[in-house]
Amino acid sequence: GYFLNSVNFFPRGAATSYTLRVWYGDNAGVLLYEQPVGDPVPEQWNEVVLDSPVEIDASGELWIGFALSQPAGEFPGGCDAGPAVPFYGDMLTLDGVTWESMSTSYGLNYNWNIQGMLSATNMGTGIGNDPIVLGNTTTSTEYSSTKDIPILTGHLGQPENALLVDLHTRDFQYYNVYRDGEAIATALDEEYDDLQVPDGVYEYYVTAQYDGGESVPTNTVTVTVYFDPNVVMVDMYILLDDFPGETTWDLRDDSGTILDSGGPYTGGDVSVGWPLTTGDYVWTIYDAFGDGICCAYGEGYYELSMFGEVFATGGQFTTEDVVPFNVPVLIFGTLEGTVTDGDGSPLSGVNIDLNGNSLGETGGDGSCSFEAPVGLHTVTASLMGYMDAEETGVEVFEDETTTVDLTLDAYPVVSVSGHVTGWDAPDGLSGAMVTLQGYADHSETTDASGNFSIASV
Repeated sequence: GYFLNSVNFFPRGAATSYTLRVWYGDNAGVLLYEQPVGDPVPEQWNEVVLDSPVEIDASGELWIGFALSQPAGEFPGGCDAGPAVPFYGDMLTLDGVTWESMSTSYGLNYNWNIQGMLSATNMGTGIGNDPIVLGNTTTSTEYSSTKDIPILTGHLGQPENALLVDLHTRDFQYYNVYRDGEAIATALDEEYDDLQVPDGVYEYYVTAQYDGGESVPTNTVTVTVYFDPNVVMVDMYILLDDFPGETTWDLRDDSGTILDSGGPYTGGDVSVGWPLTTGDYVWTIYDAFGDGICCAYGEGYYELSMFGEVFATGGQFTTEDVVPFNVPVLIFGTLEGTVTDGDGSPLSGVNIDLNGNSLGETGGDGSCSFEAPVGLHTVTASLMGYMDAEETGVEVFEDETTTVDLTLDAYPVVSVSGHVTGWDAPDGLSGAMVTLQGYADHSETTDASGNFSIASV
């Protein structure tokens, strides 16, 4: 069999004491060998020659490592820069019993710099437990993601994972973004957009990744995500001219109510955004002097944008520039149904109204089908001679069909009759036109005796 004759390692802690250990079996179940290491030289590869070489039993696992006793704050062992080989090159135990993978338990994506030197013969030299500091050669390679210096390799040649991480530094690498306890992204800047998140309640926190590992999490922020398809962001940008104190603006809805306003200003530029529901709006910019914001006294201008595109821009005006615009419906579904009378007979020509806006009328069979914006609505059916029928809380979903059937009750009707006379026809005036005006208009002509009768009023 083969023998383990020496072990190479890269100590970091000047005040740390090291004991070489060799184990056999699953989970380092059997301690085969241990040897104190006297005065290793930190920050270099050291070779520890075993006083008694260990014969390798190929039928089980061989574990090579070090027991450490180090002062607080000192990083004892050199590591590469990963990626870790979980449960092989990144194992540690804090209690001497339970072994853990650094990468899976603590998010430390490294491997220990430990190399066991095997040979087919027992090469024990009996030199004691003093380590041999290997003569250094250099291999030019990247030291870490933030430093470029040579790595000390001794006579070992280039290891497979040659990148060493300087655990004494705290050079910032990036931010880790977590949603509901799961890492979802990394970011180099202090802003991050989490896009296309379904409606719901989420918890976010952030950690910072350094050369030496990951920081503790920030505070946790609870975020409620709700997408209203009938709300659109409209953005305003104004680059002011040399007389910003003359500039003001306002935003009004279709009833003339002022929703927002701004100015006068002291200089620079202005950016404002509004979440607006579907409908009509008017934005107006004013200049108190009457020369606009371009171009006699500066190259000022304004822009209004929606969906990331500018839909209005300008700057050359006198006292005001008025911009009417519409926020459109974005997402639609289908609203269908049938309107009948109290006897169940279909009614044609019934007007179907959605939140005060007419969609159209029912056909000859009393049915209708319309495209409708998603969301909650009030549906109203109306027809002359019938009382309106209304359904509230009707929800339309994207690319789905919502069915609403309505029944209209007829107004009670009466017959109106009478007798018409004239100064020259005291017994009855024939051919007179009688007109009723109101909810519906009716007319009838008197007969030869001056009588009339109007039914179904």
